[in-house]
Amino acid sequence: MQKASANIFKVLLGLLFIMVIISSIASLRKETSAPIITAESYFPVRIGSAKLHVQLALTQSEQTTGLMYRTDLGLDQGMLFVFRNAKQRSFWMRNTPLPLDLAYFDNTGRLQEIHALYPYDEKMVSSRSSAIKFALEVKQGNLDALGIKTGAQLDLETLTSALMARGRNPQDFRIR
Repeated sequence: MQKASANIFKVLLGLLFIMVIISSIASLRKETSAPIITAESYFPVRIGSAKLHVQLALTQSEQTTGLMYRTDLGLDQGMLFVFRNAKQRSFWMRNTPLPLDLAYFDNTGRLQEIHALYPYDEKMVSSRSSAIKFALEVKQGNLDALGIKTGAQLDLETLTSALMARGRNPQDFRIR
């Protein structure tokens, strides 16, 4: 009986030791890993002389959802859609209660077109250009308030940093 108790004690001591090791490794990993950056995170990016804080829509799901159901955005907030290839783009306002401005950028990050979008309007707003690589949605009137006009340059360097912070390889998006 005493021998059996000693064996049980050894097994429990071994299990306790293993749990302490696992807990230590998990704690160390938590301290050394970078914070988790999600689709809901905002990143600073410059367009011309204006600084905005944008969420990145990178996946098909994020791009399909866009700013649906949002009821407010700050003056310097928006969503930047980053596409893998440049082509003609179309947006609509399904389930989107905010009036928005839509800015289309070419593959060099130059702002080509600005369009007004209206709440819940399901009519497609297509780019005139067939070489659109990025699209930005902000609350209607905010581009003008921030002084952002066609010809403004999207800072691709900060965008590259934001992509990497989201755990994405900028080369996958062919950013120059």
